[in-house]
Amino acid sequence: MKRDETKRVKSKYKEKMREDKKMDDEYEDERRLRLRSYSYNACDDTKQYAQAQTIAVSDAIAASCCLKMHDQ
Repeated sequence: MKRDETKRVKSKYKEKMREDKKMDDEYEDERRLRLRSYSYNACDDTKQYAQAQTIAVSDAIAASCCLKMHDQ
């Protein structure tokens, strides 16, 4: 009788450990996806910032050239 009880408790414990491991794995997968999406977003933000800076610089150069031509 005692032996059956021990086996039952052990199997419950093992099942609980499997469930915990599965939850940990799912959490880890979600965390990886979040980090990946954050890095993609950061990359996109950096590209957009660089494009905006390039446009601003080219606008400034165009305005400068326009002013120089207008002054002549």
